[in-house]
Amino acid sequence: MILIRHILREHVAPFFYSLVVVTGLFLVDFVVQILDSILTKGLAWNVVLELFFLNAAWMLALSVPMSVLVASLMAFGRMSADGEIDAMRAAGLHPAKMLLPGILAGALLAGALTWFNDRVLPQANFRAASLREDISRKRPAVLLQPRTMIQDFDGFRLWLGSNDPKTDSLQDIAIYQLDKGGGQPTVITARGGRVRLDSAQDAWIFSLREGETHSPDREKPANYLRIRFTELDVTVPNIDSRLHRTEKGYRGDREMPVAAMREQERKAHDRQAVLVKESSERLFSDLRWVQNLLELDSGAAKNAKNDTDSQMVLSNAGSAKVLPDSNPVHSAARTLKVLAQSRIAETKNAMEQIRWERNEANRYRVEIHKKFSIPVACILFVLVGAPLGILARSGGVGTGATYSLAFFLLYWAALIGGETLADKGKVDGALAMWFPNMVLGTVGLLLVSRMGRQTQFFRYAWFFAILRRVGIGRKAVTP
Repeated sequence: MILIRHILREHVAPFFYSLVVVTGLFLVDFVVQILDSILTKGLAWNVVLELFFLNAAWMLALSVPMSVLVASLMAFGRMSADGEIDAMRAAGLHPAKMLLPGILAGALLAGALTWFNDRVLPQANFRAASLREDISRKRPAVLLQPRTMIQDFDGFRLWLGSNDPKTDSLQDIAIYQLDKGGGQPTVITARGGRVRLDSAQDAWIFSLREGETHSPDREKPANYLRIRFTELDVTVPNIDSRLHRTEKGYRGDREMPVAAMREQERKAHDRQAVLVKESSERLFSDLRWVQNLLELDSGAAKNAKNDTDSQMVLSNAGSAKVLPDSNPVHSAARTLKVLAQSRIAETKNAMEQIRWERNEANRYRVEIHKKFSIPVACILFVLVGAPLGILARSGGVGTGATYSLAFFLLYWAALIGGETLADKGKVDGALAMWFPNMVLGTVGLLLVSRMGRQTQFFRYAWFFAILRRVGIGRKAVTP
């Protein structure tokens, strides 16, 4: 029991350290992506924090398995460097048994992460998607730029010669109030003024001084009314700069729990089965009509107008009209050609619909199995991380880190590549999501077996030999 606690204690600090680092890297990448929205949309700090918090869900779902591999690598690497692994072997403890505490901890993490992926992650993704849509609809607060025609206000155009943001004072102002009927606008000019935002009216108040108002005469467009003023307040309705919170009416596959996705997968399979059944029935019916048409002899073809089978053929030939022909064989061939062209087009359309429904079902199957395959990787990464940590003793920390990074890249590349192929219908969704785990588990078991025989799984002396040839790296290599 003491040994189990010691091994688990060695995993705790590296796990949380790597969890913070990996999640931080995801967060930095996310900030770069939404930086434009933060700067140009004028979002409040609480909205930005909510956006980060909601997107932290998918970051944790990916960073937890990564952290397990790093924790196993660092824990067993430190114990190997301090000779603890050799001491356990000398005490008769098989190296594979040293992995049991990590495997049990990985299994607990896998169970918790599975629940998280099914219950928490879909709701977080749904709320994050709704918030992103709300942010995309939010218009940024207007910036009163001088010497620029400002067109952000509905029904108004503004021109400023200069402004002072510190005092909100304006110089050389021109306000154009557009006519809803498309006539000449009312023009208000002023030498100076100030501007303030009235939150109660949700409007901008322009306090103008020393100016003129030019109003067109609607009855006589050639005339206009000119009024001089010393002071005048003009109320301009504010643009919609507030964030209106709404909720999406549709949930994507990554915004659904497993039960809802299974229901969508079942519906897609049912629609596919209906399409296949209808296409088959229509095809067999056409074949019977074609057979009847081909069996008509010249005497029966002359009386085809009163024949029920022939009428069925003509009615199924679509809107195309078959002209009468003195030769019954030619008439039958033309009818058959029209029917074939119509059915070929319908069959192609049905095949496209069937293919789309199959891909739709496969897409949901991918997301269902992904919610389980990624958590299971927490267990498999223990099988890989522990031997890599012990290898780091003889090859150096850089060797273990190189192996760890290589497994990261290979695993995630296989996962993403499998998901892409499955979404396109190239492979089954379940196989695409579990194949990386199969490969990872096989490699992990081979590494554990090599660790028990105290042999190396990889030979890396050739790598250092190449470095020495180009003048880089150490002069001696411990195999």
